[in-house]
Amino acid sequence: AKPRVESLVITDDELREFLTRPEIADALQPVFSSEFERTAVPVKLFDSEIDVALDHGEIGAGGRSAPLNEAELELKTGRRERLYELAIALNEAIPVSLEAETKAARGYRLAADEGPGSFRAGPVNLAADMTARAAFAAIAKSALEQLRLNEACALIGEDIEGVHQQRVAIRR
Repeated sequence: AKPRVESLVITDDELREFLTRPEIADALQPVFSSEFERTAVPVKLFDSEIDVALDHGEIGAGGRSAPLNEAELELKTGRRERLYELAIALNEAIPVSLEAETKAARGYRLAADEGPGSFRAGPVNLAADMTARAAFAAIAKSALEQLRLNEACALIGEDIEGVHQQRVAIRR
């Protein structure tokens, strides 16, 4: 089925007019699809309330598909530390990892028939008046992000740069 441009979603009048022109609207094709079932589970953990959304399905593009199995944790009330405690408890029951890409990013990558790429560290913004503790935290956060962003590339093992960038992140 052809996608329909939902004019109520697009608030920019010029863009809505452009996209609803028959020659444009008829030429629009989906780049990828994400089809999944979501199960919402409210969790009370001590003094905190956390919404857990479990998504199960697949992302498809160009005749290819990739499984989609995610758990999103959202703190509704309480302490941020409880998110980590719940994530650790989930990991003990079912091994999990942090996903570095959005569903859309994975869909575009699948459409381009590309595997996960490697990522170099971004700049760390340090200020002359930062405490050593704050500077260390900024550097550690950057290194952990670099480590996490390269996980998918390293696990597939087709591009040695993912493993190399993880090693660089650990050394940092």
